[in-house]
Amino acid sequence: MKIKLLLITILNSAVFILFAQNNTVSTGGNGTGSGGSIEYSVGQVDYITSSTNTEIISQGVQQSFEIYITADLKNNESVTFCEVYPNPSKDFLIVKLTNSISEENMFLMYDENGKLVKSQVLMEDKSFVEIRDVEKGIYFIEISDKTKNTMNYKIVKN
Repeated sequence: MKIKLLLITILNSAVFILFAQNNTVSTGGNGTGSGGSIEYSVGQVDYITSSTNTEIISQGVQQSFEIYITADLKNNESVTFCEVYPNPSKDFLIVKLTNSISEENMFLMYDENGKLVKSQVLMEDKSFVEIRDVEKGIYFIEISDKTKNTMNYKIVKN
């Protein structure tokens, strides 16, 4: 009798252990944009790893990520051709350009998902960009000049 009880206990424990790593998803969804689409879930605990000579992909596990933004300079001009301040900001941003002003100077503001939320042509050496209508959060700013140099900034909207 004790052996049967022990075997039943071990069998029940094995069943719980085998199913312990089953998908337990609390929420999820999908998103699409100009760069493609993605499906995501929160709470998923199992995953599959696929690899090649140059990359490893872990499907199904939440992974932290960090975005690095660098200045793209087409020639040897000064790295800083503009300033964006204050950061953090609440109502407006000031964009100060140090190069020549033209209709080709552009301000683009993207949210954390890469969605364009605001754009403005910069016609003066010191331009004000109103951001009162933008939700609180972290945004990425791209400023380009007439020679196609770009500067990128990360700002916080309070």
